[in-house]
Amino acid sequence: MKRRDALKSLAALSAAIRAPEPLFSQQPVAGAERRPPEKTEPTSLPLALAEDAAAPGLHFFTPEEMTALERLAEVLVPRTRTPGALDAGSAQFLDFYLSQSGRERQAVYREGLARLNAEARRRFRAPFAGLGISQIDELLAPLRQPWTPAPAADPLAAFLRVATDELLRATMNSRPWASAGRAAPTTYWYPVE
Repeated sequence: MKRRDALKSLAALSAAIRAPEPLFSQQPVAGAERRPPEKTEPTSLPLALAEDAAAPGLHFFTPEEMTALERLAEVLVPRTRTPGALDAGSAQFLDFYLSQSGRERQAVYREGLARLNAEARRRFRAPFAGLGISQIDELLAPLRQPWTPAPAADPLAAFLRVATDELLRATMNSRPWASAGRAAPTTYWYPVE
């Protein structure tokens, strides 16, 4: 815009402001029908906390699968000087995450948790969630195998690798982990509810 055009615009604006009648009158035009104002919705929405609005409960896992996953999370990522997987709600996050994932990833968890529970029942006559640490240590023996880039041939070992990695990631990207001073205060993910 040239200086001359800017000055003309300012002059026109100051003249419009000093005019005795508004340039764009909001008075009804003569002969126009007068209607009552339409009822409208309130302009503000009531506030609600996410915890109150979220659908509680399981999204993907069955109750038995969830208790097994929570026990696995407790053992694989325990609370030490840092929050553990249970503190971070990692199992609940994975429950939502898997409900939105593809069938292959869902199958890894479904079959892995079923196999974990079946092995626990076969060896110790109890579900995985009811086992002691020494018994769980026997079932998690595939995790002590040397890591290779090739996928594990055993479905239980493949599941344990995936679950360990994802439980650890979910824990380290949580608010409790960040609050403990282990990450920058804004690098965590809010819980998905």
